[in-house]
Amino acid sequence: MTAYELEGRAIWQDWMQQDLKPLTEAVKTAVITHMSQFRAAFPQLKPYGYALYSCGGLPHFYPVMNTIERAIDEYDKFCPDEWHLHEDNNACIAPANAILDQLHQTFERCQREFDDYYQESDDPINQDVLQFWQTHIEKLFNAMLQALQELDKAGEFDWLEQQNKLVLIWFSDASEWELALSTSAVKALAGSELAQQFYHCLQ
Repeated sequence: MTAYELEGRAIWQDWMQQDLKPLTEAVKTAVITHMSQFRAAFPQLKPYGYALYSCGGLPHFYPVMNTIERAIDEYDKFCPDEWHLHEDNNACIAPANAILDQLHQTFERCQREFDDYYQESDDPINQDVLQFWQTHIEKLFNAMLQALQELDKAGEFDWLEQQNKLVLIWFSDASEWELALSTSAVKALAGSELAQQFYHCLQ
């Protein structure tokens, strides 16, 4: 490995060594608080679906939910873009989104420093860097998914309508890659069979 490659990789160390546990814990706190507030405010509603709703690049998220009465067909049932209970203004989500923003800022700073350092002649590190953005999003996604898995294991989603229960992370107008990530969340939280139904309905 050349000295250039070593120095180039060193630029990314702050990003590579990011501690994602605070994001996982903040997401858990946000979801528990949100669900408690929602259940107190709307005791008559029993959603089946609960999604952390985001968009390309995972810049932020907020909860969306759906009740089975509003799921006209399978697409409506599976696609959070169509769900009708949006909680985008809920203040309890703000601390987790602030951590998410800080993690993005670290990545973007490393990216800017590397761009200033960049030499087209060094292919190995340049090829690695092409994958870093996708790796970054996947790391954040998995930290958030871990939060949902831990909440599910603790029974926090048992209040949802169980026959059609669906918990996931969703990207609005998802690309094929983002749909695959969301499908992995469904698989982790509900198993392969439902994940296959979800993917085939939305692809």
